Amino acid sequence: MLSLHEQAIADLVASGWTGSFHHSYEMPPRRGSSAKWVDWHTAQRFCNRPQEWNCSSLTNAADQYAWDDILLEQRKRKDTLSAWTSDECRERLALSHDDPVSFHLACVRTLNWGKVGRSRNGRENASITWLNTALQRGSIVHEVLKAATLLNGKENPENRFGVTLPMNSAMTKIYAFADTGKKLVIYDGRVGAALALFAMRYWQPKDGQLPAELRFGYFDSQTPGKRGSRNPSVGRYKFPALGKHTVHARWMWSASRILNESARQTKCDVLRLERALFMIGYDVSRAKAQYAS
Repeated sequence: MLSLHEQAIADLVASGWTGSFHHSYEMPPRRGSSAKWVDWHTAQRFCNRPQEWNCSSLTNAADQYAWDDILLEQRKRKDTLSAWTSDECRERLALSHDDPVSFHLACVRTLNWGKVGRSRNGRENASITWLNTALQRGSIVHEVLKAATLLNGKENPENRFGVTLPMNSAMTKIYAFADTGKKLVIYDGRVGAALALFAMRYWQPKDGQLPAELRFGYFDSQTPGKRGSRNPSVGRYKFPALGKHTVHARWMWSASRILNESARQTKCDVLRLERALFMIGYDVSRAKAQYAS
């Protein structure tokens, strides 16, 4: 059962899905990894100003989720299956519980889909190292599914994550995709920043600091010129940056519970809610200004 405050956030998210929720930010310049998104956004003509992203509701925000659409367009041009969509990653994970090698490949493809898990400065990514080691010891399927079960549980599982069961921006995608019930949401900095907006909206009429259970963790953008855009902290509202395994696990568990309640109320797919928040959390700098005082 959700706490009083968590239920309030779930209610607000549900109202934003069925009613109005306005949000906007400037689109990034058309260069680098953003170029394909800018092109897709412009071609879809979601707004009269192509240089601006905006939504009128969470439903509208979810409709503007372009990740898999862009991948399919690229794959069609290259005529290759080297990149998998989110649905394909989920399907392969579900079908390979008895085949650790195929399960490992689906995990790696999930990281490729999310554009995470890359080597840096010649050093292998920690999540890739863990996946390779888990495959070698023959426990990869058991451990990933165990993590998904813990994150779906009734109790905060943060103390169960660490070195044995890692949690970070890469592993949150694997655990979410491995959940055959499709109840776990990917918890990244964008989803955290968007949930923080709902927390501030809920708490604005009240006095004092936000309760700890509503201080959603976030990751700021690493793109030059965008740093600070995903930091929702303002005025009396302070949100922590995601860091340790336990902190990230706690917020993935909490967000999944909240969004599943919102999905229950609206009778929508919880994954659509996750995608709506992902789009909104790209930049919260305009939206948070109203909570500065």
